[in-house]
Amino acid sequence: MKLIQPVTPERNADNLGFWTHPDFFEPANGNEYPAPGEFEAWAKAQGVEVYTLSLDVDPAADDVQAAYESGEADVSAWNPTQPNGEGWFLASVHDTEDGPYSVWLRRTTEEQAEIARLKSEFLEKHQVAITAAYEYFTACSVGDERTIAHQIYQVLRTATRVSSHD
Repeated sequence: MKLIQPVTPERNADNLGFWTHPDFFEPANGNEYPAPGEFEAWAKAQGVEVYTLSLDVDPAADDVQAAYESGEADVSAWNPTQPNGEGWFLASVHDTEDGPYSVWLRRTTEEQAEIARLKSEFLEKHQVAITAAYEYFTACSVGDERTIAHQIYQVLRTATRVSSHD
């Protein structure tokens, strides 16, 4: 899994000031909106914490907010206020039903990021193992080998369902 890294945003009047990092979260299966918890799981796997700021509450954006409310769709003059602390980078400036929002990310500790990366890698490989076990089980003839293959498949299939807690 590729971890998101800071890049220089390309915001201008051509894109009305909206921009999204090329490696930013995208909902599964081409959905417009994420399933509950999907974005949070992505952020955890990426080893980042998230801060969102809307245009209407950013104290440095009063002029842009007034123009937006009067129908001006271009928010390229908005320079979202960076959260306090080190390491934050802009990941998105996008429009929502509630108006423009900025999303900021910063890496959690290196140890947390490495654990998240390893967990994500493990879960991907685990899914490959489940698929292989199922294919093995379905290929076996009725008998002892099929019974054992089914047991292996069931153990693998339920192995990551021990707890819903992280």
